[in-house]
Amino acid sequence: MSTCPKCGRKLHLYNLSAYCPDCGTNLIMYGFEEDFYREAKMAELSQSVWSVRISNLKASFIGSKWTVLRLVAAVLTLAAFLAPAANVALKLPFVDTVFEKSLPVSGLGLYTGFSDGTLSYLLTMVGNSLDSAGFSAFRALLFAYGFCVVAAVAVLLTSILCFVSHKHMQKVTACAAAAGAVGCLVAFIVALVFAGACKKDLFLDGSVSFGLFVNLAAFLFAGYVSLHLWKHGIPATYKEGMVERAAIYRKVKKGEVDINDLPQPVVETAETRKIAEEIAKAEQGMLEAAYASGVQANEMSFGAVVTEEAPAEDTPAEEPSAEEPPAAEPPAETPAEEAPAEETPEDSGEEGQDGER
Repeated sequence: MSTCPKCGRKLHLYNLSAYCPDCGTNLIMYGFEEDFYREAKMAELSQSVWSVRISNLKASFIGSKWTVLRLVAAVLTLAAFLAPAANVALKLPFVDTVFEKSLPVSGLGLYTGFSDGTLSYLLTMVGNSLDSAGFSAFRALLFAYGFCVVAAVAVLLTSILCFVSHKHMQKVTACAAAAGAVGCLVAFIVALVFAGACKKDLFLDGSVSFGLFVNLAAFLFAGYVSLHLWKHGIPATYKEGMVERAAIYRKVKKGEVDINDLPQPVVETAETRKIAEEIAKAEQGMLEAAYASGVQANEMSFGAVVTEEAPAEDTPAEEPSAEEPPAAEPPAETPAEEAPAEETPEDSGEEGQDGER
């Protein structure tokens, strides 16, 4: 059961008409205009929010040369791990032969060592009788190197997600790059300790390589680019009125502004003014066309009436001139009095004979 939105009458199931039985209100079209304008305003505001987000996303990646350099630096921080930071050689003497396995400390080298089981074997030496200072230094090197890898992944992720917040994400990226640079220095120191410990070890042989210097340069470059963007900002280009509409939309969502109190359009721009002018021109053209068609129809109907009332002769009747007075009508003829009939000789003779008789 529902009620009429205007008079509040309860409508039952047998009230199948589209109109209220009491007030005659169209239940389907009631409040249509208000709802239409409300939805139009919400569509205008919500569309501006997405436009601002798309503009921020575009500016985050290709907004300027510095944003492109940031992505390049983020990729370089991971690509630098292909360079070996250190070299490790495992020597295990057996009865008949000596087993030797070399393992470069790099991204590709650690993946290869994990695949063939060499890395797992080296990590399981904890608590073994063969465990020595060389194995402990190697485990510390792996831990420091892994921290640098995590920092590089963080730099890449924060660079990709920078559109979330242009200002705050640059801080996070710079901090991640600084942490990676510190990790590279620590890893280099541990690599030196590892190389010194391997000189006294019978089963391990290690040396320091140039890979950590490449990683350090990549982190410093990424940090410098992030700091520059943090200081100068990312230039984003927005359409006219988009930022204002997005701010109004947030206020409407928070309940600070009523959508019904806003004008239509919410923010007037050059585009909306152009549309309004085109609509006004179209309406003016429709009015002129309707007026012209109405005048033409009236002329046609008037011409038809005149044609029906026109005389058969083509030449119009001459009207009497004002100078000449109209001709006097002839007097009506009066009937002449009947003259007495003249007596004929025959009639007089007959009358004389009748007298004599």
